Amino acid sequence: MRPKIDIFILVVIGAVFLNSLVWIFSIPFNGAPDEYDHYRLAAFVAARNRIPVLPLDQDFYFSSIATRLPITDELVAYHQQSGMFQNIFLYELKPVYMMWPCGPHILMGMFLKFGHFFPGVPIFYFARFLSALCAVGIVLLVYDIAKKLRPDDRAFQKLSTIFVAFLPQFTFLSAYMNPDIITAFIATLIVRLWFYALDTRWSARAAIALGAGLGCGILSKISGYSVIAASILFLLFSLPRERRWRFLAIAGAVCLVASGWFFVRNAVLYGDLFGYAAYTQRLKEFLAQAPAFVVERDIFSFLNQAGYRWSVGYLLYFCYSSFWGVFGWMTIQLPRLLYILSGGLLAAGIVGAGVGSAQKKIGFPGHTFPFLWLAIALEIVSIIAYVMMIKYQPQGRYLYPVIAPIAVIFSVGIIQFARPYLRAGVIVLACSLFLIGLNIFSFLYCHAVRYFLPWA
Repeated sequence: MRPKIDIFILVVIGAVFLNSLVWIFSIPFNGAPDEYDHYRLAAFVAARNRIPVLPLDQDFYFSSIATRLPITDELVAYHQQSGMFQNIFLYELKPVYMMWPCGPHILMGMFLKFGHFFPGVPIFYFARFLSALCAVGIVLLVYDIAKKLRPDDRAFQKLSTIFVAFLPQFTFLSAYMNPDIITAFIATLIVRLWFYALDTRWSARAAIALGAGLGCGILSKISGYSVIAASILFLLFSLPRERRWRFLAIAGAVCLVASGWFFVRNAVLYGDLFGYAAYTQRLKEFLAQAPAFVVERDIFSFLNQAGYRWSVGYLLYFCYSSFWGVFGWMTIQLPRLLYILSGGLLAAGIVGAGVGSAQKKIGFPGHTFPFLWLAIALEIVSIIAYVMMIKYQPQGRYLYPVIAPIAVIFSVGIIQFARPYLRAGVIVLACSLFLIGLNIFSFLYCHAVRYFLPWA
């Protein structure tokens, strides 16, 4: 019997891909956060088939915030003579892209190689195309997860998928070079593999697949580590006792093979698994010989200047608003009314999910529901810890590794919340029209108008 074609998901992924292409060819290069930095590292990988090492490729670790150029003696001397040295050489630590696992940038570099076959096309478009493919993959995976969670609830399946597909910030991430969308795809794939393990009764195939997924997750951005932690806890609490150690041994071995090469490389090159010793030593040497105005960026400078309470409030607000949509270099925001309306919708979903869970009206297979909540909680805690202890840079895109748990919990919650008053189909239609309208408005108002009209 031939499988039935699912028209709904074909239409949605077609719309997602076309929407991403419109944004891809509308955003100027480096018109989104840190795209030049991501391109620079990916182009290095594409050209040399390796990731940078210290001290050979020092320029990829130490660069000026203001100029984005390597901090060399010649550059320092030039600005000293011109008298324009003040604040030019603020020194920014960049272990996120260089010392930490560079899996997303390796993938971007592989896609940049396609540019050799199309000499007339700027090669950064090929890495942007990877972002669009990851977005399509995430939408497909979320739809599949929703079908596994509630096989007979079409309203829930459709709303979970549409929530992700037309979230404005998700579309923006799908349109430029960034590791966040790749990390989100890997994290969503890991969550989908939970259900594969359940479906196959914890088979060896599932252990291999989940181990490979966890290994790829370790090599991605650290914002995805919350899903890895939630997955480990899910396995420990869900695995049958008679299969626990066999499954964990297989998954652990595959994970080690998939990700261990990076840490072995660091141990060989630098003498420690993470490479921080060599990085810190080179940092001290550079600062010791640099002029006084070349300073290490103070992690807590913003907190000290602005005040702790204001910083926490801004952290919460900006993480929330940039989850829905903040564009350009995080400077183009939607009108506040749209954030309020979006917040009301999200709050209704959270309340509905919480009340439904407490009343045991929401049932997901394999006790997965609490672990989906746990993944979200771990992500929020990790964001707060990173922002308040390492670098004050609140951004809602750090939540996207848990976009699948957010989507399914929101969808089941909003349906549970509104079902006493409206039919499920009406709820899905109303939410879908709001999200699609918000997506279109985001492009017209924040993208086309703000980018191309100088008075906007």
